[in-house]
Amino acid sequence: MRVFTCTAGAAAVAVGVSILAGCSGGAALGAPTPGLSPQSLMQQAIGAPPTDPDGAYVVTGTASGQYVINEYRLNDGKNGKPLCSIAGGTSYFPGDLATDRHGNLWVPTIATPSTGSVWEVVEYAPGCGQSMLSLQDSATGQPAGVAFNSKGVVYVANEVSASFGPGNVAVFLPGQTSPSTVLTSPLIGSYVLDIAIDANDDVFVTCDTSSFKTEVVEFAKGKGSGAAVNVSGFSVVDGITFDNHQNMILTDYALAQDEVYAPPYSGAPTATVPLLAGSNPAVSRLNKNNSQLFVTDHTGYDVYAYPAGTHQYSVTNGMGKFGAGGLALDPKAPN
Repeated sequence: MRVFTCTAGAAAVAVGVSILAGCSGGAALGAPTPGLSPQSLMQQAIGAPPTDPDGAYVVTGTASGQYVINEYRLNDGKNGKPLCSIAGGTSYFPGDLATDRHGNLWVPTIATPSTGSVWEVVEYAPGCGQSMLSLQDSATGQPAGVAFNSKGVVYVANEVSASFGPGNVAVFLPGQTSPSTVLTSPLIGSYVLDIAIDANDDVFVTCDTSSFKTEVVEFAKGKGSGAAVNVSGFSVVDGITFDNHQNMILTDYALAQDEVYAPPYSGAPTATVPLLAGSNPAVSRLNKNNSQLFVTDHTGYDVYAYPAGTHQYSVTNGMGKFGAGGLALDPKAPN
């Protein structure tokens, strides 16, 4: 997802062409607790539940122009208040989020808010819990998204490289905080937007070409220099995910729809899921049994029946003025 910075009381200032994910309008968070470590200062849960229910984690903004991650009860069918929140402490908004098989949340962010060149991906315990492992990404790029293969290897999509060149994918082996390798491709001409991994452990990214047209690039088995996925019928794509039948789903910001492509991912969509008109959708995620599709947009997030596409309900409570961006579900879909 295209990331951006914010200033209090002002609209988002895009890095490139941005999907707005909320800069103001939400309730301001309390001051950080004195005496915490720098990493703990980044994370301050407010109203965290005593147990961790199924939840949707969503990136939005505060009135002071900083990001916050809210957790909402999954599929309660109403516009409920956040269960808890993680305070970011920075105006750099995470492009996207991910949960792992243990329910831990992974957030691409700035390690020290005053130092914009120190980039990392932070792991949090379920339910807005304590920060844990931090993947160090500064030497590789600016992280925008995270995904896991079946062996627990972490793939971090970097929007741009450390030298502000075309984006890449940093690969972290389980338990390691430095990348073992970096995937690059001549097909990536500019920004890497989002990342997803299918059931075969093939890694897919949405990205921009050198002429700033959206494309999808596949790294088979998470290796190599990438191959173009020759799909058509989309306009401006941001998010990417897969359903349990390995259909690839692209979230089209410009056309306000999700485009569904059956394997082997070629040509026009096999189906489309119309989203709310004018919603400017950013990222889509499926629940565990693939019966519902959660989509962030400029007001918050919307829930649709899948694959029928019937709109079920909207969540805007606690969202910033410009809505929501990054999204992760717990439990997540198996792929």
